[in-house]
Amino acid sequence: MNPAAAELNRRLQERMLYPDGLAACFEHVSKSLGYALTIYDTKGFTFKDASLRASFEPYAMHTHPFCSMVKKNWHNTKRCIVNRKYSVRKAATEQRSFYGKCYMGVEEIVFPVVHGGETIAVVFLGQFGARDQKDLEWISGKAEQYQVKQEVLLDIYNNIAMKLDETIIEDLLKVILMISQFIVLAYQSTLLSSQINDNIELPVAETSLSRAQAVAKLAMERVQSTYHETFSLTTIARHCNCSTGYVSRCFSQVFGMSLVKYVNQIRVQHAKSLLGATTLSITEIALSLGFNDTNYFSKVFKSIAGTSPVAYRRRE
Repeated sequence: MNPAAAELNRRLQERMLYPDGLAACFEHVSKSLGYALTIYDTKGFTFKDASLRASFEPYAMHTHPFCSMVKKNWHNTKRCIVNRKYSVRKAATEQRSFYGKCYMGVEEIVFPVVHGGETIAVVFLGQFGARDQKDLEWISGKAEQYQVKQEVLLDIYNNIAMKLDETIIEDLLKVILMISQFIVLAYQSTLLSSQINDNIELPVAETSLSRAQAVAKLAMERVQSTYHETFSLTTIARHCNCSTGYVSRCFSQVFGMSLVKYVNQIRVQHAKSLLGATTLSITEIALSLGFNDTNYFSKVFKSIAGTSPVAYRRRE
């Protein structure tokens, strides 16, 4: 094998190392191919591994230039959250892909990643637009309606919106398949790790474990849909039709962390995106994520991110 071939082979092997291969896949899609990529973990599996979380974190929210411009207005951030929740729920429950337009006029492909009959993630891939007069008038009108600078927003739109036509459909399908396969591999890896850990621990009755998994999954889904509201263990327990003590034990058993820690991790994950992509104040971000006390939000943020919200924003 000549030196060039040997070097190529070595680099290829490096790119396939997990989770480096996962990060390389996402980076290729977003930077090399130029797609706006956002991934929502609907099973909570990325929180089980720090390196895996690091691979997914840059793609956890819509922080692309167009979205970031829109979200400079706090009320628009709330609209985006509602819009995103609806799309995630639709793709996850119906387990089918769809092509749609957000309330501001940008178009995306939304597709679920399904494994073993369950939706483990929902992916947004864009951003598309016809860039014709009708589209420009729509976005201009929405910018005026939602108090966003028209000229700046239209300029961003013209720069980032890809025209969807038949020539790129096959390539798009390949990209979707690639992303899905990498996410499934990541999920399978966490399952394997969990199974290994379970074999080390004391055996649990199958019916008990199945019940615990079902309750933990319900609790996780509830947290993911209400993380921006005031945290209430009683409300989550009522949603799962069990006691607060039982839902806490089930969640800790299945996911290896408390419910409070999980909701705070999700909140900090979204806070990082908002700090980097918007000009919202620390107080506005704290309130938008369900914190009633800015000082407590800063304390939680520092305990998870290792730095204060202000320092994190300066660094970004």
